[in-house]
Amino acid sequence: MPLRIVPGLMVALLGLAACSGQSASAPEPAMPGPPTSRASAEALSFHLGEPRAAHRATTLTDGRVLLSGGCTTAGCDGFGAARVIEIYDPRSRKLSEGPRLASPRASHSATLLADGRVLLAGGYPGEGRAPTATAEIYDPDSGRLTVAGDLLQPRAGHTATLLKTDGS
Repeated sequence: MPLRIVPGLMVALLGLAACSGQSASAPEPAMPGPPTSRASAEALSFHLGEPRAAHRATTLTDGRVLLSGGCTTAGCDGFGAARVIEIYDPRSRKLSEGPRLASPRASHSATLLADGRVLLAGGYPGEGRAPTATAEIYDPDSGRLTVAGDLLQPRAGHTATLLKTDGS
């Protein structure tokens, strides 16, 4: 299992599938997460700038939800949302625009770190393109993205697991 040390933390990235960069016949389902009811799910999908697949939804420590990357058409060949971050606030039921990703991403990982930031890593940068090794960190306190070091290997369709700082 390849490990990558990002300043002050360790994250394990596990490849779950061979990632050739070839188009899939159907988009990968989004990560499960809020909203939890059918009504709120319909409300959220109604407010999104455009429908997405192969994106990630990460619940932040304050209860808001970070929506990152993804593709916008069947077969995942529309990458209009691949550089987009949106923040959904379930209390106000409003969606707001976040910063643009430095690298387009679909089928990437989005890991909530112990300090409340989110590590966005890997993914496909475009239709028919090979996976990327790029990584970025979103800071919800500042609302900014920072480019992080590259992964040791490009990957997409993987998972990332936050490990204790001692690596156990």
